[in-house]
Amino acid sequence: RSSLDVPRAAVAELSELARTERSTLVCVIFAAFAVALAPDLRRGIVIGLPVDDRRDPAYDGTVGTFVNTIAVRVPADGASAFRSVVRETRGALAAALAHARVPYHRVVAAVRPDRGGELFDAWLVVRRGLPALSLDGVSLSRVDLEQAVPRHELKLDLEQREDGLAGALMGRVPAWEPPAVDRLAARTAAALTLAGKMADAPLAEFISGTEVSAAQRLRSARERADESARARLRTARRTSARP
Repeated sequence: RSSLDVPRAAVAELSELARTERSTLVCVIFAAFAVALAPDLRRGIVIGLPVDDRRDPAYDGTVGTFVNTIAVRVPADGASAFRSVVRETRGALAAALAHARVPYHRVVAAVRPDRGGELFDAWLVVRRGLPALSLDGVSLSRVDLEQAVPRHELKLDLEQREDGLAGALMGRVPAWEPPAVDRLAARTAAALTLAGKMADAPLAEFISGTEVSAAQRLRSARERADESARARLRTARRTSARP
């Protein structure tokens, strides 16, 4: 599991890109995640996305979760810029959403994929932050049940907050070892941070920029971890030296 965050200013730029492309923030995030995944997978990227399936009025009075999954291939191989990837992603998402009511398990049974029963390489969840809840005399906290054992081989879980995007990338070993997850999380955060600024730059230049930024993020994270370890060691030494 590797945490990542995207500042509010960068999210505003992503939202503006979505607006100019008559798309949504989720579509732009989807496209950036696909670009970040490309160096690791080196083939057509397929991402799974949960969609609301409570569109039948007959379910209006029913309590429960009505969520289906769509698997979307991003045809971005010939894209000239990230803006082109967003446009292609918008078309691919629209085509998939047109069939979103077909139960995912039926699609899996028909396709019979080789990738462990899944149709996609990674699962993407983008959700809005929950409002603060308080009850007299009760302490509340949220628990992510997939922190310990991810249900999918690779999952990016992002939450929209007032200060930007925050979340985590979770991978299941042996396919995704912790160092690989850390690298992909850094690359994804870099892509989301730079996409609004570099939407019209050549795609190769955008990818190069994300690689440089990701390397800087990893280096900074290692330096913070090293400094934290040194601080703990100094504290332990001072404690042990006391009479």
